[in-house]
Amino acid sequence: MPNSFWLFNDIEFPDLEYSIDWPALSLANTQDLSQDSSQDFSQAVSQAWTPFGYTFHWAILEYLVEQYDKDHKISYAEAPEKFLAKQWLFFQVSGQGPYYGQAVWFTRYHPEKLPSAVKRYVDEIHRVTGVLEKALEKGDWLVGDKCTYADLSFIAWQRGVPRFVVDIYEKFPKVGAWMKRMESRPAVRKIIEDQDAAIAEMDGKS
Repeated sequence: MPNSFWLFNDIEFPDLEYSIDWPALSLANTQDLSQDSSQDFSQAVSQAWTPFGYTFHWAILEYLVEQYDKDHKISYAEAPEKFLAKQWLFFQVSGQGPYYGQAVWFTRYHPEKLPSAVKRYVDEIHRVTGVLEKALEKGDWLVGDKCTYADLSFIAWQRGVPRFVVDIYEKFPKVGAWMKRMESRPAVRKIIEDQDAAIAEMDGKS
């Protein structure tokens, strides 16, 4: 799932050493949520990051930002920016991830074709992207004058949108430019390459 993969683009910015067991991470994300998959996830994520056993992606992110981004390279120390960044993160968690995930499911994987379900969730992609477009009319980044974890939290799902809505960035050009700015960052480029290689490897074994 993109949330798992893209947790790691954020934590490349603080000088934090890590390793990722991509296959284990993928397995942990495909398990039945009624089962306790925290052990598998913890094995995939370096224990040094999460000594208290956090297993939800963005809980881990908030921990990492607070513990390792002491210079506030991708965060803010004071209000209002500190809490505006949190607000955008919560919007990603509740508004982007679930709806984009359902759009992918009903477009590609659901055994029965349900046009009404596809439309419902593709419409949500347009709505969420429109919210981002409106915010980016005020500047290059969602909060303040720099790229923060709030911006980066959206990359995972937004990156795949053109596969389902090919003209999305013609309609929302500021979001398209914002994505290019983030994807040009060395840490993000590295994770894109690592993610694509890992997915190709796992697809080859399936």
